Amino acid sequence: MFITTTLFNLVASTCPWAFRGLRYLLVGGEALNPYSLRQVLQSSPPQHLINGYGPTESTIFATTHEITLDQLTGESIPIGKPINNTEIYILDDQQQLVAPSQLGGIYIGGTGLARGYWNRPEINAQRFIVADVNKNNTLRRVYNTGDLGWQRSDGVFMYAGRADNQIKLRGHRIEIEKIEAQLLESQFLKSAAVCVIKKENIEPYLTGFIVPKDPDSFSKQELTQWINTRLPNYMLPQLVVIGHIPVTHNGKIDRAHLLEECLENQEQQLLPQSSTQMSEEESAILNIWQQVLDSYDLTLDSDFFQSGGSSLQAARLVVEIRRKMQRSLSVQNLYDAPTPRKLVESLQQNHQEDIDICTVMLKDGVLPLDIQPLSQPLQPWLTPNTGRVLLTGATGFLGAFFLRDLLLQPEINQVTCLVRAHDNDAALLRVKKNLNQYGVWQDEFLPRLQVIAGDITEHLLAMNPQTYKRLSVECDVIFHLAAHVNYIQPYSAHRAGNVVGTLNLLRFAVSEKVKSFHYISTIAVFGPAGLLSPISTIYEDDDIMPYLDAMRYDSGYSQSEWVVERIIWQARDRGIPLSVYRPGFIMGDSQTGAGNPNDSIARLLKGCIEIGAYPLLVNQRREFVPVNYVSSALLNISRDNNRLGRAYHLVTPDNKHSVDFNQFFELLKQCGYQLNGLDYSEWLEKLEADPALVDNPLMPLIPILSEKIYGQLTRWEMYENMPAYDAKNTNIALKRIHKLYSPMDSHLLERYLSYWRRIGFLS
Repeated sequence: MFITTTLFNLVASTCPWAFRGLRYLLVGGEALNPYSLRQVLQSSPPQHLINGYGPTESTIFATTHEITLDQLTGESIPIGKPINNTEIYILDDQQQLVAPSQLGGIYIGGTGLARGYWNRPEINAQRFIVADVNKNNTLRRVYNTGDLGWQRSDGVFMYAGRADNQIKLRGHRIEIEKIEAQLLESQFLKSAAVCVIKKENIEPYLTGFIVPKDPDSFSKQELTQWINTRLPNYMLPQLVVIGHIPVTHNGKIDRAHLLEECLENQEQQLLPQSSTQMSEEESAILNIWQQVLDSYDLTLDSDFFQSGGSSLQAARLVVEIRRKMQRSLSVQNLYDAPTPRKLVESLQQNHQEDIDICTVMLKDGVLPLDIQPLSQPLQPWLTPNTGRVLLTGATGFLGAFFLRDLLLQPEINQVTCLVRAHDNDAALLRVKKNLNQYGVWQDEFLPRLQVIAGDITEHLLAMNPQTYKRLSVECDVIFHLAAHVNYIQPYSAHRAGNVVGTLNLLRFAVSEKVKSFHYISTIAVFGPAGLLSPISTIYEDDDIMPYLDAMRYDSGYSQSEWVVERIIWQARDRGIPLSVYRPGFIMGDSQTGAGNPNDSIARLLKGCIEIGAYPLLVNQRREFVPVNYVSSALLNISRDNNRLGRAYHLVTPDNKHSVDFNQFFELLKQCGYQLNGLDYSEWLEKLEADPALVDNPLMPLIPILSEKIYGQLTRWEMYENMPAYDAKNTNIALKRIHKLYSPMDSHLLERYLSYWRRIGFLS
């Protein structure tokens, strides 16, 4: 028997035993849902449950795979191996084969392929292509399915979702099928479909259309609470209860119909809010609030962040208030006064701050008395008898390369990665996907890789006591790379992830067995050095205390890093073995060009390219360093316990080769991009006047780019005439590997730009 996925999900949620009399059940048409499969396989399953994959263009099925319960531990379901006379290829955007286990587009070839679409030559040219996919000078005609997937080491293909269902939202790549799977996992629903709502001048957001099993007893609040514990904030959809999920004539979810229905319903909510008992200012701010959040049932007492507001939307709110009301405020003001009523009161009081941020930083920067060193001797961590690592930040950019470099060391017995996820399988998948996207994953890593779902901000790192104790005994070294980095959010939003998280890891470092602790900080810990007093050079072992006053003008992220370092140096003075590493701005891999399209430099480059201009800033050192150099330096310095107790600047080895922002944009012009250098205020005016500002990657940074922080200087302008960062400690430790450092020049920048063009970040 064959049944479509949509119908299978419906039957599985209502009568999962319905298939028990079948020998073979084939399911296909859309991605299978792990929860629905589990419901059927745990009840009275058919003898064989087959996942059939293949679009109509390949004549019914292209691959098949029998699904068993033990295969349902992860979030992805195998689609199997090709049937006879069929070929499957995983290709990149250039129609080149990707490495094993690397994510790419699924292409189908073979005798079952259709000739094409009737009288649709343009679509035929896009979908049916001829390419030398095997690189053997043999052209093959293949079909681009529009699906994403990868091939396991055993030859089985895995499905990762539709390319057009993988969206970028709030800087994160999201697969809507995973959200649907989690909604169904709640067991409250009969069916669910998630869509991306895109409206002009509104940040895209997710809406989940849900059909309850029991409408009379269903509680949307209960489902919301359940899903909040399973998904990160950026994946949480607005929930809309409907009577049924519409399907196309092929039995697939009719997302176009759902979107049309949603937008029609929202248009009915656009009636102006009653301004009864509201001041003119309250009414104006509430209307801006509603427009930014695209929700028209908000009141004067609706909390911006509890109503689903993101940091990007917070930035847009600040911009809109300045544009429409000619009132200046910062994102910090919004965190302090997160409702329209409180924000109006704050504006009327002229944002008077009761607590000085430096006082808060000093108070938080005290090492608790319960963190005390152990009396045991410290053993070398990279030997055949040790080599057990705890790593945080494996889902970050530097973390991907450092995890790769660790697992390439033969002395490493095990790397345990602590990752935020709802279970260990989901945590492992996050790590694999992160390494895959930069091309550094290898299936051979799996035997020595342990990924545990946890949270550094929680007690015992959100592990059960048994797991926590076992890891405390096993681990020989800790590399703390995880950090909450958001240049818009204030210190209070960074405190838990950075300050509390580091304290919890220091407690782990002195639990059961002594372990060396390696912390990745940033040169931004010195803030706008030279702002309050002239300084020419910052040395690695300089005390950070003299830089506190200048930190009051810096970002919440930099302030949190200052507090963390203050704590860490107290831990060193108590006798805890540790080192601190301060990278400059981490760029892509100098060999492959693979870089992070979500960081601030990527945003700056793309944003300036889109408006054809860049700001002229005097002597703004950014200390660009390749990620592979930073990873290699960290690994090599940390090998020797004799190097503990110091700080290391991971910057340009010779500061004569440092590149400032003006020089950086000159290099960009050498790479073929036509941009004009403008005075900062002119550049900012041009950016804010951009008709496409809502889509410009710099839009979320407008508040910090425009807010006057020190006299008439914005936060960015405060960094002019920066001192040099001395790297004597680093240079001594890395005498043999400085050949790995690649200075920033037009050739290296073009390698980065080429990668970003390849992945579609730049045109």
